[in-house]
Amino acid sequence: MSDTPDWFADALAQAPERSFIDVEGAAIELLAWGERGKPGLMLLHGSGAHASWWRFIAPFFAADYRVAAISWSGMGNSGWREEYSIEQMSREALAGARAAGLYDHADLPVYVAHSFGGAPLLRLAIDHPEAMRAVVIVDTAAEPDLGAIEALEKPFREQHRPYDDQGEAKQRFRFLPDDEYAPAYIRRFIGDESLRFDEATERWIWKFDRQHWKPGDLRTKPWALVPQLRVPASFIYGEHTSLFSPESIDRIRDASGERPPIEIVKGAGHHVMIDQPLAFVEALRGLLP
Repeated sequence: MSDTPDWFADALAQAPERSFIDVEGAAIELLAWGERGKPGLMLLHGSGAHASWWRFIAPFFAADYRVAAISWSGMGNSGWREEYSIEQMSREALAGARAAGLYDHADLPVYVAHSFGGAPLLRLAIDHPEAMRAVVIVDTAAEPDLGAIEALEKPFREQHRPYDDQGEAKQRFRFLPDDEYAPAYIRRFIGDESLRFDEATERWIWKFDRQHWKPGDLRTKPWALVPQLRVPASFIYGEHTSLFSPESIDRIRDASGERPPIEIVKGAGHHVMIDQPLAFVEALRGLLP
């Protein structure tokens, strides 16, 4: 008997529009749901992930929004670069939103970013506040712990092991940080979507350029950017996240100079939309302007 719930299968059945756009020489994977002309909602993933992390979330908003998700360069099905930067990633997000038609409505789009994706989103919001109505930051570390970052960096920087057997590769899939709260059916789906067959070596490899994970970018403290924000911001965190503590709420409020909306999703770790997808949808709905 399958452990996959009907809502998950129904969401995946709402296939996205798929395309690629060129952003400064790299082909950027773009997924979109809903009708053009509706208010825009842009979904941005974290490091080592890809646009398909949103495939079972986006359909919940497609009736009311034109929804889009990109894979950052060096991740998912997007092209790779010689060098990566937070600033360039912010331009990828804006280009994806424009190409998907998120600016076809009179209201500006809302941008949502998970984890490391919060850094380029904050950069974009500061550089182009006129381009968005609001931002929602999902489990981005308030004060990155350098020891924890080093532990996360290591497997990404090391040479990825290619696999002769796809099944073996799927069994090796892990979230980083490791996630005890993720449902098995979502873990399987994400693992399957994170592999590709490399024609050059005729082996299976992960959809991630290890050169993307650079210490300089990882050690960026996103909250140093928060005082510069000129757009409304709200926050979602997992109850059991390793990147957030009760003291972080005070840091957010100190950085923003106000009391922004903060939702804590019960039963979720760092990967909030993976661990508690339906509760995440409810939390995000409550924060959208």
